[in-house]
Amino acid sequence: MSDKEPEKRPSGTTITGVQLLVGMIFILRGTQRLLTRLRACSRPLLSFPYQYRWDFRSYLKHSAMRLSLGGAMTEEWGHEFWKFIMQGGQEYAPFPWQRDKIHMRAEGSSRMIGACGRRSGKTTAIIAEVVKELFTETPDISGIRKPPLVYVIAPNYELAMKIWEPIWELFVSERGGLEYLKASHDKQRKLIVLKNGARVQAKTADDPKSLQGDRVTAAFVDEAHDISEEAWANFMPALTDSKGVLRAIGIPRGKGRFRSYFHRGEEVDNDRFYSFAVPSWENPAIDP
Repeated sequence: MSDKEPEKRPSGTTITGVQLLVGMIFILRGTQRLLTRLRACSRPLLSFPYQYRWDFRSYLKHSAMRLSLGGAMTEEWGHEFWKFIMQGGQEYAPFPWQRDKIHMRAEGSSRMIGACGRRSGKTTAIIAEVVKELFTETPDISGIRKPPLVYVIAPNYELAMKIWEPIWELFVSERGGLEYLKASHDKQRKLIVLKNGARVQAKTADDPKSLQGDRVTAAFVDEAHDISEEAWANFMPALTDSKGVLRAIGIPRGKGRFRSYFHRGEEVDNDRFYSFAVPSWENPAIDP
């Protein structure tokens, strides 16, 4: 038998592999809870449409913009980007009728039909709603969420440009307040693609077949009383497939589809259609 004394183990507790694993789990859980709390604290200040979180430069620019404007930008029925839709950097302040009859009713009506007088302010209100729709994702009839596809429609080129040119200025021009959100554009096709995948395109009803779309999530129709039945028949099915919204402005005259839709909106028990009428003198800038 050897006279060598047995080797002494160092004093203290020996950490086994199981104990080490348990400790690492506790550390990971604590880190996860900390990150969750940090995100919750920063969300009111740095909130940004989730589609842009991969674009760090846009995220930082948007965060700085919110800081300079003091946080929340609009009421619940509005959108923070409305701060930049007016030319000259002027803030968009809706008229009472724009707020009450369009913006506050937009969420609950998939078919909004308006009879608006000349220079009542309808074009500005439409542009504001176009901007909001470009950052709104809704599931289609299959429950699938895809980036928005928004059509701006008018009877002819000249009328379409009245709405399209301010939208183009907003997202494409270097002077536009939202130019940094644009991914690409096509001047000939009158198409703008944003970084979140949303698309907005100007269309004219004098070429009805061009109004066909695979999944149109929103259609904004100006001078809708002059839109032909063939044109309506080409773009309305795409709205139905995507559970999209229709915003049509015009005069309920004649026997066309616009007048039919307007009267459907007057029905008390029709939740899908909503109709309203606004005379020109509702614009405070017009001398009655």
